[in-house]
Amino acid sequence: YIANQGSFSSINDKDLQNYKNLRNLTVTNSRLTYVSKLAFQNNIKIQYLNLKDNNLSSLSWRIFRHLNMSYLILSGNPLHCSCENMWIKLWLGEEADNQELHCIEDGGERKLLSTLTLPNCEVPMATLSPVKVKVMEGENVQLSCTTSGVPSAELIWNMTLVTNYVIETSGQISLLRLSNLSSMDHNSKISCIAENIVGEKESALLLDILFPPKITKLGDAIPDHHWCIPFSIA
Repeated sequence: YIANQGSFSSINDKDLQNYKNLRNLTVTNSRLTYVSKLAFQNNIKIQYLNLKDNNLSSLSWRIFRHLNMSYLILSGNPLHCSCENMWIKLWLGEEADNQELHCIEDGGERKLLSTLTLPNCEVPMATLSPVKVKVMEGENVQLSCTTSGVPSAELIWNMTLVTNYVIETSGQISLLRLSNLSSMDHNSKISCIAENIVGEKESALLLDILFPPKITKLGDAIPDHHWCIPFSIA
């Protein structure tokens, strides 16, 4: 709990790295103006964050992308009526009005954040094609991901594969080429993520790779009316 600290202006990358079990954090009535995007990278248990009555003009959604937050309190901050803060309205929903959250327009006028509308400011979309992949081991596959939305989105592929692959991206379309599919990648998840300053969207599929059974281990022979050799398959 931090309050009434006029010299407290930022939460940086490593400030909270030793508080891995932190669940609740309050920084209020101070001069907090900046929170790093990696401020809570080691604090995945945080559920309650109270940043009321500080000097925050903007806050990135990427700060909280890996957290399962239940409460975020931001009232009393001079938030700008900017696209970067649109995610706050979308994430809080009716809670924005309960907190009486306002933002400040370029001319200095204050308005309720819940009424904020901006042109060219939307959560992007990601469309993965095809939506299902069912192929034989050893075959090649090409996936495409198309993004849309303004501001333009960054496109990210997320996967852990044994199979070799190549990514080619041009504008809002990215191709993922998988060569000589390995059976070890059966049921592996492939995600295409589109993100911009407003938020992110994910499109994903599971690889369905067909392959014949393989004997992975031969045991010692044992007498059982006839001599038997136990084995395992995968």
